[in-house]
Amino acid sequence: MSAIPFLTPDERRENLAKAVAARRQRSEIKSALLRGEILWSEVLDSKDLVIGKMRTLELISSLPGIGPVRAKQIMDQCGISSARRVAGLGVHQRQKLREALKNK
Repeated sequence: MSAIPFLTPDERRENLAKAVAARRQRSEIKSALLRGEILWSEVLDSKDLVIGKMRTLELISSLPGIGPVRAKQIMDQCGISSARRVAGLGVHQRQKLREALKNK
């Protein structure tokens, strides 16, 4: 286990700004999904690192008409861990999600 790196106040501020920007971007994506402005499959196929770090459960539960319980059920049906992030999904897992959510 490595030690926590020492950060200068400027580095700490810079990292905090990056984290806030990433959270804001994820929030905007989830809001756009809820309003139907973007398709969830576009987000699923995105190569954006911020989206890649988003939990798949969080992505699915931000779809209209799907809450956290239903999202968990879909993930279980597809055999995907609720802790899996979008970037960590395999080809078969993505395909199972597309089939389970083809009407969304």
